[in-house]
Amino acid sequence: MANPSKIRTTVVDTVMPECPDHLTTGGKSMHAQVPEPIQKLLRLEGLWEGDALITHNGSTICFRIHHDNTRVANGWGFQISESGEIPGSGLYRSVSIFGFDSELNQLHLYTVSSLGHAHDHRGWWADDTHVIFEYKGVNRGTQVIEWIPIVVLGPDEYIFQNSTSLGEEVCMIFEARMHRVL
Repeated sequence: MANPSKIRTTVVDTVMPECPDHLTTGGKSMHAQVPEPIQKLLRLEGLWEGDALITHNGSTICFRIHHDNTRVANGWGFQISESGEIPGSGLYRSVSIFGFDSELNQLHLYTVSSLGHAHDHRGWWADDTHVIFEYKGVNRGTQVIEWIPIVVLGPDEYIFQNSTSLGEEVCMIFEARMHRVL
């Protein structure tokens, strides 16, 4: 029988002969500080609520939505836990994790929702108050595009809109104006 330590060492050396610097510095990051794109999001930390609208197939539903926004990974990431009771549909929940890929200089938003959606959106700050995220994918052979602008209106208010297009047509808009609770 082969020695498991020997097999593991051989596999690691073959698959990953050189580790990135941040993996070999005793867990210390290569960066002196949290990247600016994440720092800008951290001002939204706290508890928020607002009135949301979902427009789909010509109908609009209004409901109250809650955000619990927290820093994660020692401030290197940001998370929004979202919840609300959608009339006729029940409890809606989603979790969005924001992170920054310094190698590609790219902001990311990864969202998983109770509607069965899981998407990685690429993002960028247009200016100090406007951040935009975009997802491009395919649904049953047709291109899907999600466009999510977030606008920071002040220390206690922000708005977001999630527009989803299927092919050339906008099929859903989810939007809210959020106010700081805590």
